[in-house]
Amino acid sequence: MGEGRWSSLSTFLLLFVLVQGALALTLLLGERGILSRRVADGAFGLLILVDLALILALLRTVWDRFRGI
Repeated sequence: MGEGRWSSLSTFLLLFVLVQGALALTLLLGERGILSRRVADGAFGLLILVDLALILALLRTVWDRFRGI
């Protein structure tokens, strides 16, 4: 049962890394003019919100893991 918690932790970390890559790609495409400034800003804002949600979920998972829930 404990393995499931660690696999969910690794899933969160994988999603976090993927979102970081999407953030970098959005910035790159916005800087190069491939995406319009409005689209790049909107995508960046949305990805930041997803990033914050993942960080909070990751912290809760780690907290639950060390509390033994």
